[in-house]
Amino acid sequence: MRILWLPLLLGSVWAEEQHFQHFDNLTWDEARQHCQVCYKELTTIASWNVRGVVHNLTSDYWVGLRRSLNGTSPWSSWSNGDPVAFQNWYPGHPVPKEETCSLTPTSTPANVSASTPTTVSASTPMHSTTAPQMNNTVDRCSLLTEMLSCLNMTYSDLRNVTGTTVTTMTTTPHALYTSPSPVNITSNSTQGTCNTKAPEYIEDACVALLRNGMWKEKQCYERLPFICYDERFFGEIHVSNVTDKKANLSWSEGPGNISHYRVEVTEGTNQTFNVTGLVTELGGLTAGTQYNVQVFPVKCDRDLNPQNISFYTPPFSVYNLTVTKVTTRVIELSWSHTGNCTFFLIRVSDETSKQENAQKSKIENLQPGKKYNFTVTAVVNDTESEPNSTAAYTKPSRVLNLTSEDTDFKVINASWTKPDGECSGYLVCLNEDSGCINCSECIHCVGCINCSECASCSECANCSITAEKHKEFTDKTPGKKYFLCAAALTDSNKIAGEMTQIEAYTRPNSVELSLIPFSHYINAHWTLDGGYKDFNVSIIGGNYNKSYITNSTNYNFTELRAAVYYTITVVTLSEKPDLRSDPVNQSVFTKPTSPGPATTIVHNKSAITVTWEVPIESMGFSDITYEVTFESPYWNHRDSINVKQNHVTFTNLSSGVNYNFNVSVVAGDLKSYPSCVSNQTEPDKKIVSFMMMCSSSVPLHCNNFPTRNQTLDKLINHFKSNLSSVYWKLKMINSN
Repeated sequence: MRILWLPLLLGSVWAEEQHFQHFDNLTWDEARQHCQVCYKELTTIASWNVRGVVHNLTSDYWVGLRRSLNGTSPWSSWSNGDPVAFQNWYPGHPVPKEETCSLTPTSTPANVSASTPTTVSASTPMHSTTAPQMNNTVDRCSLLTEMLSCLNMTYSDLRNVTGTTVTTMTTTPHALYTSPSPVNITSNSTQGTCNTKAPEYIEDACVALLRNGMWKEKQCYERLPFICYDERFFGEIHVSNVTDKKANLSWSEGPGNISHYRVEVTEGTNQTFNVTGLVTELGGLTAGTQYNVQVFPVKCDRDLNPQNISFYTPPFSVYNLTVTKVTTRVIELSWSHTGNCTFFLIRVSDETSKQENAQKSKIENLQPGKKYNFTVTAVVNDTESEPNSTAAYTKPSRVLNLTSEDTDFKVINASWTKPDGECSGYLVCLNEDSGCINCSECIHCVGCINCSECASCSECANCSITAEKHKEFTDKTPGKKYFLCAAALTDSNKIAGEMTQIEAYTRPNSVELSLIPFSHYINAHWTLDGGYKDFNVSIIGGNYNKSYITNSTNYNFTELRAAVYYTITVVTLSEKPDLRSDPVNQSVFTKPTSPGPATTIVHNKSAITVTWEVPIESMGFSDITYEVTFESPYWNHRDSINVKQNHVTFTNLSSGVNYNFNVSVVAGDLKSYPSCVSNQTEPDKKIVSFMMMCSSSVPLHCNNFPTRNQTLDKLINHFKSNLSSVYWKLKMINSN
């Protein structure tokens, strides 16, 4: 059996027509029955397939044309019902039922040599008619008419060539033919009737295709090889429910008497098996593998055109899908996979996707603080595995513009602005001794009461979570440095972004200042509630103005002048340079020292001037106050005066009276030891006589010198004790 494929244009649909040469000798009816059972029909011949059908013919073949198939219109339809639109009859065929032929006496039969005619189009087969009269109205031979028509010649052309007159009976065809190859006609001298034997008319004729491609009628009961045709079968295979181990196949039903379907699976796993139905299940498949499937409808032990499909089993799913790194804009994933895989497809929240060859991926350009869903599938030739998914939040961005109002002694007010991206809240911490290294972990402790996770959460006591963009911390220690930490949160406040840290301060308290003055220095000491870094201490007084920084709570101001009024100021300093307490001022005099030696100048009976030297400890300072007191014990006269100069004159004194003068340096409530001096005013002298009478039992006892001297000494002692502050002089005058 020889097969030929030819395209057939039916309307606007192309179909491939296959022709099968069978070399078994069968009658036309047997041949047709075989073709109808195992193919579609005996072959038809048309202009588009004639060259293919007649190619390499080795004998005569039955084709699907029979006179009796068409009833009153012989040769009008093929056995499949198609109209006969093409004819290629052997000369003299088809044979009409009645045929006459006569020539004029001067004409002789021609020797005709013909080759295979070219294809023509014909809508209906030929039948005999009476032709119109030409020239001298003679009957013309229908065979000759056909030959001339094939040669594209007229009777006049034939007459000019042969020099004879030809009379024929014409049959008018209902078809138009293309010209055959030229026919060589030669004349001879024989005259009389036509001696050409006409072909035998067959009542129930079947058409045989000659090896030269022309058609001829034969008895239908003759046994010949035959040509069947079939339209090439085009079906579809559908694959469904494909897993990594099996798949379901379904296909189109083949035409005609299909005994079974042969399924051939190649590439992945070679399998061949027969199925009588239109569905089957493929088992034992390998994940991520290509399978090529052909389903052959089998008809009369002949494989029809196979239905083909290729598909891939999905690869194994990835496993151990893990988020390995998270930043504000990057999330890194890793996973494991076994089996075949072309690449991995990562879908990000159904927004974007990317392909990876390695079992990891770095997803970039994400939005901070946002939740992303990641789906990873293994892909083989656009066939994806079952997805494996995970979700992760990017870390929030750092909060912006974190500031603190450092204006209160016990309150710190923090504020900030929302970071770039998304966040669900804020973690705010105020640590006194450490920074924000571990503050992010406090999100597990804030709000936790008596839970095991809070075993090490004591450091998080100063942390809180808020939805606002500000936070007030109260009851803080004045003058302390704190670390203010704030981080944006996401995932319902479960994930913290990078901490933003600044230094925050409470304003330091003022000191309670105490001063202890000395003549050359002042000791300042103070106490303080709260913290501090340093103190700024300053002193001003007289011509003295200095300032110092100390971190001690006391300070000695040295090299001072005695009896000088000094003002000392103490300011508490914080670690923040421009943050300080209100100043505390206190003034005090240094202790005064005694003036230099005092001297007196007696001017007269009622005036004495007292002078003294400026104390050495107060040299260079002119604004010194001296207190000068005087007293007269005799007269019980006492008074004092304060002066700025180092001398003073006392007037309205009593004459002859001894005055005691005390000069002290006065500084506020302080007074130095006095410098003392005494002197008398000039006396206003008066002589008072005392007479002493002596009686004694001893003769001449009162008159002797020892007795008189003893008496005088007693009197002097009496005056001394009673007249110590006045001028007096006792002298004994001898009356003799």
